[in-house]
Amino acid sequence: MVLLTAPRQVQVERLGTRTGNDFGKQPAELAKVLADTDQIDSLLRRGPGLVVDTSRPLADVVADVLAFLR
Repeated sequence: MVLLTAPRQVQVERLGTRTGNDFGKQPAELAKVLADTDQIDSLLRRGPGLVVDTSRPLADVVADVLAFLR
């Protein structure tokens, strides 16, 4: 299993700047996303065989996932 993750500030930036989906742009929604992340992140990190920080360049993320799957 692969867990794709990003630092909190990256999540905030991505939610605030994405187009096509407004969820997470309102303060209450953003707070909910961050609270949910805080609550389940440690649980999710116990299970996967690979944790990938998606704040890195996309090519690096893809290379890590493909190397893991081989």
